[in-house]
Amino acid sequence: MRMTPERFEHLLSLVGPRITKTNTRMREAISAAERLILTLRYLASGDDQQSLSFSYRIRRTTVSHIIKETLYAIWLALKDKYTVSTHMPQTEEEFKQKILDMEEFFKFPCCWTAIDGCHIPMKCPPGGLQACKEYHNFKNFYSIVLMAMVDSHYRFV
Repeated sequence: MRMTPERFEHLLSLVGPRITKTNTRMREAISAAERLILTLRYLASGDDQQSLSFSYRIRRTTVSHIIKETLYAIWLALKDKYTVSTHMPQTEEEFKQKILDMEEFFKFPCCWTAIDGCHIPMKCPPGGLQACKEYHNFKNFYSIVLMAMVDSHYRFV
């Protein structure tokens, strides 16, 4: 799903009040729109925070704080309206409709969702050898695996 200007403005209207900062005598605050753009670029591009720091000419620690605050604000703004469980089929008819939609849109018969995952890199947490074994993956770094199921309308199930 593409981020159109209308969608961006809508998301900014929901999130903006939570991430707006005030100017100080020493410096001008980074606007809510720029904070949201930075966070969306981080999510969409997979760039690390250091490269975003160079692109936006903002300290890396500030980039980290902006991303953390903005993601939390997005979650607060959208959690009640877009809960995952609302898209889980509750009846046999809803389940059959999801199967038909998947076949119609993507030509996947007998399928009601698509599933994928990715490794989210992290530092090895404390816990000694057990933690090292638990979070060390086959790609030779520490990570947590994020898995998601999506229906034919690109909604998380």
